[in-house]
Amino acid sequence: MAAPTITSATLNKSAYAPGEIMILTVVGADADEEMIEITLSVRSRATGATSVPVVVPTILDELQTVATDSGTRTWTQIARTGATFVLTSVA
Repeated sequence: MAAPTITSATLNKSAYAPGEIMILTVVGADADEEMIEITLSVRSRATGATSVPVVVPTILDELQTVATDSGTRTWTQIARTGATFVLTSVA
């Protein structure tokens, strides 16, 4: 299994006042993460009739961001678009 990598990590500002929302944007990847689609249908044993297939997408070995800092702040992932993750915390 490949280890995940971080390409970049940036905060929306360089300094914050107490109570301000900090926004951290992280770009990362994992060669093992894989999007798959499962196609399924149901079939009658008695008649052989089959339902219309349904496609269910899922991710195997999904990435999750984990952030800690030198204080006691909690960082929460609020969004993910492709390889870009957005986290927030309060200064």
